[in-house]
Amino acid sequence: MITIEKMKKEYIDEVYEIDKASVPIPWSKNSIEEEMNNILAKFIVAKDGDIVIGFAMCWFIMDECHIGNLAVLPSYRNQGVATKLLDDLLKECDEHGTNYLLLEVRVSNTPAINLYKKLGFEESVVRKHYYKNPDGTYEDALIMSKDRV
Repeated sequence: MITIEKMKKEYIDEVYEIDKASVPIPWSKNSIEEEMNNILAKFIVAKDGDIVIGFAMCWFIMDECHIGNLAVLPSYRNQGVATKLLDDLLKECDEHGTNYLLLEVRVSNTPAINLYKKLGFEESVVRKHYYKNPDGTYEDALIMSKDRV
């Protein structure tokens, strides 16, 4: 059974490995820990028993929620884990009175874009050269947003 819980320090290594398996340049372990302790952030993990299989992190700024990171272990993708993580963040938005959600996603990440669209996010604008790749090239980001009013 998949459960969602608050990020804990003992999960940093697992979250780092999930991020490393998901993006060309992952967050550092130090960045993960900083965001875990950021009072403006909500950082959660999805677990299958004792194994961390995914995570999501967002910032709450006034009445806005900026989703900063979301990743799931490759072997658990397409099983509803990302949707469960986002559902938990959306419940938190209700508690914060959040009216607007925002996120960036690589333009090549079609599965994520389709998930966000399914959850009511709309394409807003393309941010040129937002993501850096290990080879020094850049990829555009698609900005997606969702109004909750």
